[in-house]
Amino acid sequence: MKSLVRYSLVLLLLGCSSQKSLAQWSLSQSKVWGDVKALIVHGSDLYVGDQRGLTRSTDNGRTWAQITSDLSPSIYIQALASKDDNLWVGTILGLYVSLDDGAHWLAVGAGSVMSILVTDEEVFSFTSTGV
Repeated sequence: MKSLVRYSLVLLLLGCSSQKSLAQWSLSQSKVWGDVKALIVHGSDLYVGDQRGLTRSTDNGRTWAQITSDLSPSIYIQALASKDDNLWVGTILGLYVSLDDGAHWLAVGAGSVMSILVTDEEVFSFTSTGV
């Protein structure tokens, strides 16, 4: 019985190693600035938050553009979350939400937001002083 299990395991490993991987990774030549604190997919766009603000890629990371709308371009982004059409940004100055992919922002909470949790009915921001 042990030899049958070993034989099956060897066949399984050989079969898996001969399969070409479906996921392919490549190094992006684009430059995302600074110490990245948050990365999220919202719709078909990628968003990166760091100490210089929020940047977005609309072409799978080939190019990046800083978002300089109502959100200060030099605001330190610490957290990102997405739910439906809403994009949430946690910064050292508070919690912001955008309903239009970052074109406009509304301040909805104060404090240095470290993390964001969005459920079906509520949004929680975890700050240095509590939830």
